[in-house]
Amino acid sequence: MDLKTGLAEPLWATIETTYESRNYTGAILDAMYYLGDIIREKTGLQSDGVALVGQALGGKSPKLKVNKLQTESDRNIQKGTENLLLGLYQSIRNPRSHGKHVDTKEDADAIILFINYLLKIIGGAKGTFSKSDFLDRVFDPSFVEKNRYAELLVERIPPKQRLDVMIEVYRRKEEGEIDKLQLFTRALLAKLEEDEISTLAEVVSQELSNTDSNESVRFSTKMFPIQFWTRLDESTKLRSENRYLKSVTEGEYITSSRKCIKGALGTWCAGHLHVFLMRDDFLWALLAKLDFSNTNEQDYVFEYFTGPLLSTLSKMQGTALANFATDIIQEHVKAGDKRFYELAGHAVRVYKGFWKDSLKESIDKFQEVEPTPDDSSEDLPFD
Repeated sequence: MDLKTGLAEPLWATIETTYESRNYTGAILDAMYYLGDIIREKTGLQSDGVALVGQALGGKSPKLKVNKLQTESDRNIQKGTENLLLGLYQSIRNPRSHGKHVDTKEDADAIILFINYLLKIIGGAKGTFSKSDFLDRVFDPSFVEKNRYAELLVERIPPKQRLDVMIEVYRRKEEGEIDKLQLFTRALLAKLEEDEISTLAEVVSQELSNTDSNESVRFSTKMFPIQFWTRLDESTKLRSENRYLKSVTEGEYITSSRKCIKGALGTWCAGHLHVFLMRDDFLWALLAKLDFSNTNEQDYVFEYFTGPLLSTLSKMQGTALANFATDIIQEHVKAGDKRFYELAGHAVRVYKGFWKDSLKESIDKFQEVEPTPDDSSEDLPFD
């Protein structure tokens, strides 16, 4: 008999090397290890052997159900399957794992075919975790926008399926609401292993390297913690940051109507300035907008970038960028612009340091001058 033709392909791939080298005891053990892996994968359990079988198929509410457990016959079949698996571990695997044992080809064929049969039963069993059903909960309109709710959802994912779930959520990201996905993603990231986070970063990098979708860029930035950006491929970061920079450079905001009329994409990157490779390019662009007399461009910076701009520049005392920033702010404070006066006051109160040394005098001498109304862009569309 050709054993290969009678087995499921994954099982044959697992035992092929040992079986064809005539290490029949090794092939039996390989098949048993594969069986255990499948049970763990379907249940999320981490135990092994008899304990694994009992936790997976035993009890009144087993994690792995081979049928609906509605009739006495159903329950007998469940119990019988549990007993068969227990017998395999007690009489087949354990003796071979703990002592010298020599099996013939006929022994191996019979035992491995029986394992294959049980794998078919388990393959059709309903585990407690269904990725499809779980993803419905992640994208549920009634998803509760609370950290605790996201943490409780994440606890339901078997450890070996966490990365797969994270990648699938990322691929479907535009189906969801960004704030809810951010909560879920951050809760799940906290559970991933280092190598899994690296794999996820490769997936995100691949998408951002190819996409021309602003939505994809926006979701990819907002879903993950800020430091995740530093794990992306360098060329990917530069490509995405350049898209953001172009949007920021074009940005305009009308305060009277509370409308962002240009540069909507750029508003999503404000918190990332300090980790961007093109950080200085963004700072120059933002300061140039403040220096420009166009009120809408200045208000774009005031509305979306005041905090990140000041906090980033606070760590750059003595640089051309920091000096340029203080010059601009001083100039507009002296001109009586209340927006810059409030910006200067915020810098001095929150960040102190060189802001206090350079801006305090102009703040003390401030006299407000009413701005000239400029509503020329009121009817421009949102970009």
